[in-house]
Amino acid sequence: MSADRGGNRIKHSAYIVAGILKEYCGQGIGTSLFNKLMEWAERNGITRLELTVMTNNERAIKLYKKFGF
Repeated sequence: MSADRGGNRIKHSAYIVAGILKEYCGQGIGTSLFNKLMEWAERNGITRLELTVMTNNERAIKLYKKFGF
């Protein structure tokens, strides 16, 4: 078994950590950011994006659902 094997299984995967300051919410910044993120992922062979979100962050949840999370 190769020591590299586990890494090969996740090369197509990325974990996202993002935030928008409250005073900038509602201006389309998150949508623009995620549009660019999705383009970047496709260009780089990333087929799995993962993130976590606080359950009370309704704006973020709405954005993430909009992008299929």
